[in-house]
Amino acid sequence: MQPGAVDELEYAYVSSYDSITNNSLGKLDADVQILKSIYNSTLNQCSVTGIKKQAINNVFTISPNPTNALLNINSGKAINGNVKIEVIDALGKTLISEDYKDFNQSTINVGSLSSGIYFVKISSGDNAITKKFIKE
Repeated sequence: MQPGAVDELEYAYVSSYDSITNNSLGKLDADVQILKSIYNSTLNQCSVTGIKKQAINNVFTISPNPTNALLNINSGKAINGNVKIEVIDALGKTLISEDYKDFNQSTINVGSLSSGIYFVKISSGDNAITKKFIKE
């Protein structure tokens, strides 16, 4: 581009979830290809920068839900490396934060929290997964 020249750039951040076959990465790839074909047919200038597979197991369980005091968190399979578990309120404020070196399961005491809806966030590196729970 020359100094003073103007060019426009459009981008799309695509995310997909497949609750039927539990193959979210395959659905994401299919959705990106559909979007790419739409752009190529109208603008003839579409490129894909990449699809990032999450390193965290995308299925973890929390129980009991609702809970009065103790919340059990189970990742189903071990998450290697540094893992952070946070309990977050509906306004996005982190109320409880615990760090782990490798993670498979844990129990967090949420008995001191007021009744309401909260979220458990498990993060490792750039990957994070969040689930909702109710404190009675």
